[in-house]
Amino acid sequence: MKISIKTTKWYEDACAAFIIFTRIPFGKCYRPSTDSYSRALAYWPLTGWLTAAVTAGVLFVADMLLPYQIAVIAAIAARMLLTGAVYEEGMRDFISDRTGRPASGKAAWMVYELLLFLSLSSLSTDSAVITILAAEPFAKMISGQIVQMLPHAPFRHDGKRQIVFSKLTTAAGILMFCFGMIPLLSFFYIASGERWDLILFLPCIVMYFLYMLIMKTEGGYRNESLSTLFLLNELSVYLVVTLQALL
Repeated sequence: MKISIKTTKWYEDACAAFIIFTRIPFGKCYRPSTDSYSRALAYWPLTGWLTAAVTAGVLFVADMLLPYQIAVIAAIAARMLLTGAVYEEGMRDFISDRTGRPASGKAAWMVYELLLFLSLSSLSTDSAVITILAAEPFAKMISGQIVQMLPHAPFRHDGKRQIVFSKLTTAAGILMFCFGMIPLLSFFYIASGERWDLILFLPCIVMYFLYMLIMKTEGGYRNESLSTLFLLNELSVYLVVTLQALL
């Protein structure tokens, strides 16, 4: 069912998005309506503006005080604290569920963190900062399209909280697109030498193969699917930028 964002106060849906996707206690200041949580996905990239700004800010400041590699670790840790590591936990569960081995999920999480660290460590501070600011909102915008492509998978009796997001209306889709693309367009303007085609299309390729996997294995998305899509799409942007910097 499609629900128009025009029928409710926009800030309720935005507040719900920050409550879902971060661990900032917005809910103590304002409680959005219950229906707002199902419409919050349109504002998912907007939450990336905040978490990316904090991550980039920690990296920039820490680099002035600590060795660069330590600053990168501090930035990664800052985002995990800000989000409650919900994405990393989701990816771990996503891999574990498909392999039937919890150790596989932990191993996948360790490989992801290692690639993220190596990628950011290979960039200059300024390049890493602007890439972080652009990659996270863009990856969330791309990953959120899975809700348009697949239904929510049937609930399982595993005690995990699942939010069923409404399909985006045209207005909500445009809003989500703007939140995801504005930082990326700013990145292309500042870093004019970057291969914009690879940065745009590699996450789409990652999205396609994960979509096929999710469709064949479960027939629908779960919150863990969204987390995995986001982290791998974001990582693909970092890897493209890193490879260009090294070559």
